[in-house]
Amino acid sequence: MSHRIPHLYHHLTHLNVPALRESLSQCAEESGKRKLPLLADMSRCAVRYGAGFRDYALFRFYELSPAQRATYVTRGINEKLNAALNDKAHCRIFDDKALFYARYFDLLRRRWLKLEDCTLSRFSGFMNGLSQIVLKPRKGSCGTGIRLLRATDFSSIREMYHFVQDSGAELAEEAVVQHPVMAKLFSGSVNTIRVGTLRAGDTVHLLYAFLRMGNSGEPVDNLNAGGLCAPVDIQTGIVTHPGCDKAHGVYCAHPKSGCPIPGFQIPCWKEIRSLCTLAALRSEGMRYVGWDVAVTEDGPLLIEGNNLPGFDILQLPAHLPADKTGILPRFRELLPELNL
Repeated sequence: MSHRIPHLYHHLTHLNVPALRESLSQCAEESGKRKLPLLADMSRCAVRYGAGFRDYALFRFYELSPAQRATYVTRGINEKLNAALNDKAHCRIFDDKALFYARYFDLLRRRWLKLEDCTLSRFSGFMNGLSQIVLKPRKGSCGTGIRLLRATDFSSIREMYHFVQDSGAELAEEAVVQHPVMAKLFSGSVNTIRVGTLRAGDTVHLLYAFLRMGNSGEPVDNLNAGGLCAPVDIQTGIVTHPGCDKAHGVYCAHPKSGCPIPGFQIPCWKEIRSLCTLAALRSEGMRYVGWDVAVTEDGPLLIEGNNLPGFDILQLPAHLPADKTGILPRFRELLPELNL
């Protein structure tokens, strides 16, 4: 338990009180329990399981026994995994998209451009043959700061260039055109697959896979931006459960497209497995990574890698087995030396 004390201290000194109140009200409404006992239980879970108040609400810890709670990857445990398995010197490559793109360029299979000090001539060359680009910050997560631009929305490349320069974006990249089968789910975003890998020497374990789907007016599929997710059978690439959002909504069909979610077969699954294995083997100093993969008609490609993969997507209540256990036993099985 001692390893959780620094985590608890950090979060107590950076406590978001309004968000805590919101989570507490949510738990009280859903459980029918009084707020004061729930707050006390939240505090116990923070100490014992490294669970933040958002973890407590999202995973419905108020419904779970101590034995069930002990099977969850919480924020504190996720940070411990990152600290134990990933070298800080190499994490910076995953925290900076420009560094990541340079390292994994051949697995991205798309053009990209740093916008700092970018000239009109260089931008014009980058845009040659492209109809759509995506603007991104170098750092950030959860799909924040991402914007899709169409060349036809501008009267000239010069006008587009000045717009891009004034946008505050740091990177531009060729827009991914997803596989038509993936577009059936939701055409308003590129729907990606999150694959978690754990490397042990030259062996790569594929820990989990989740389909992520957009569900808003934003061109992103992140759960924190209103998207949906659903678990995928790691062997077959078939979606096994309904889609879920962070508000505990459950969808057997996508609410915008009507496309059925359980039973959906992700195309190019064998190639996706191979791509993530190759990327993991190339990642010196990084044993645990969450890879985001898009599928095109020409096969899969990397969108990005995450050195601190989100743990919320792994354990949403509607996706859990009947005994409501989390994914931590899988990590304990493969990493007994960490004493998780």
